[in-house]
Amino acid sequence: HVLIGVLGGYLLYQKGLAVDAGTAASYGAAGATIGTGVGALTALLFVGFVYLLYRKTFLKRCLKDSYPTEPAGETLRLVFLTALPILISATMANISNLIDQSIFGHYMGTERMDEYESLWGIFNAKYLLLTNLPIAIASAMSASTLPSVSAAIARGNLEEAREKAGKAIRVISLIAMPASVGLMLLGKPCFDLLFRGTSNDIAARMMLFGAFAVLTFSLSTVCVGIMQGCGHYWEPIKNYLFALAVHIPFLLLGLYVFRWGVYAVVVCYVLYALAC
Repeated sequence: HVLIGVLGGYLLYQKGLAVDAGTAASYGAAGATIGTGVGALTALLFVGFVYLLYRKTFLKRCLKDSYPTEPAGETLRLVFLTALPILISATMANISNLIDQSIFGHYMGTERMDEYESLWGIFNAKYLLLTNLPIAIASAMSASTLPSVSAAIARGNLEEAREKAGKAIRVISLIAMPASVGLMLLGKPCFDLLFRGTSNDIAARMMLFGAFAVLTFSLSTVCVGIMQGCGHYWEPIKNYLFALAVHIPFLLLGLYVFRWGVYAVVVCYVLYALAC
């Protein structure tokens, strides 16, 4: 994944330089995305290879399975009813970014389009990039917590389910808390290290105001996985709707009343996860 992404980015960047130096970065970004597709395809082929390798073993275990089977249609219906709220939750978790971009663009207006693109680029490509790194750990932990909590509840062992949920929250807190403080205090050196040759003062102030988003989003992500593992699939969606109902008025207040500019987006980004 990484090797193909770096190689594809380099080769297409060189091609972009030959075609038009102004669009070389776009060519490089397109080449880097090739690594994602190649990585997913490689994972799929590997899983298929493992399945073919152990197919006979799987079939023998299925023949020994004494649990009652359900019709395929009923199984598909249950899978759909389970996956749908999880899919909606994942969409709701990221929809605030689109709403923020739309509201902030309207606030800046067409006469300040260059300034808007610059500020939103800093917010999206610098601030969010750095905060999403520790949050990605929470996403992985949420995905692993959901089936373990669900299995414990299916066995009727509520104590085990509580233990697994508590352990997940403790572990992610031990990661997210120091990450939040570290990014708040060392945001400027981190940006200077990653984005050399550019001014990182605005990005550093964004991190100063919004580093707490690492903790709020990490805990929110893990708690969503725990609730879904407990069978409360629609509760996170209700929480996200409530968070949006709180988030949007605060954003409008920060932009049009207090005139905080792009920092209103940062503060409300933190509040959105906190309200979830």
